[in-house]
Amino acid sequence: MSQKPLHPVSSDETSADARTGSDPDVDLQVEVFRTRSRLLAQLVVDEILASEGVVAVLHDRQMHSLPAPLTMAGEIGIAVSEIDREVALSALREAAENGVPLDDGEIVEESVG
Repeated sequence: MSQKPLHPVSSDETSADARTGSDPDVDLQVEVFRTRSRLLAQLVVDEILASEGVVAVLHDRQMHSLPAPLTMAGEIGIAVSEIDREVALSALREAAENGVPLDDGEIVEESVG
C-alpha cells in the first residue's frame, strides 16, 4: 500500500530532503533558560513564554533516584524552536527587567552550533 506525499514534487523539482539531506519538518530546539527550580521553570514556560505564543519544552536533567547532595547537581533546561529563540530571549529579558524573579536561573544567550 503506497501513500501519497503531503507535498507533491514535480519531476523538474528536487525535494528539500534531497537538496539538504535532512528532514525539513524536523524542528531544531535550542535552550534559552536553565534553572534548578522546577517552580521557576514552570513559571517561565507557562507565564512568560506562553504569553508570547512560544511553545517550550522542559529538559529535566535532575537525578531524582540519587540521595540528597547529588540530586542538586542537575538542572532543568527550557528549550524552544530555533525559529522562536529571539522572541523567547526578548520575553525573558523583559520579564527580568520588569521584576520577575529569575535570579534562580540563567538566560542562555549564546547559540550553540
